[in-house]
Amino acid sequence: MNPSWIKDISEVLKRSAIKKEYISEKTGNAYTTLVIEKMSVVSTGSIEQTDDNKYKYYIIDTIDANGAGNMEYAIKTTNKVDVKLGTQLTFFNLRGGSTAKGGWYAADRVEIKTK
Repeated sequence: MNPSWIKDISEVLKRSAIKKEYISEKTGNAYTTLVIEKMSVVSTGSIEQTDDNKYKYYIIDTIDANGAGNMEYAIKTTNKVDVKLGTQLTFFNLRGGSTAKGGWYAADRVEIKTK
């Protein structure tokens, strides 16, 4: 058997994470996962509604100089906010994982970041 090297969300996104319990929408089973409680990113200005009536936000993650920087990915959540290029967003309880096609990210909700 070959070893599997899968990084958790704190390693991938260079932020601290805590364990939180959720109920799977697909199976109804409880599971525990690591979440980043609050994360601020910059919108690319693109949002799309998904087949399950959620919203996928395309973002740029400008991590500080000590971590990786300028990663682009999408985060799916339940609520919609109006975005344009450069809108600062805050996602709450961000979680994610790997898939055969790369990975996924989801959050409990998103807000436009206030100063």
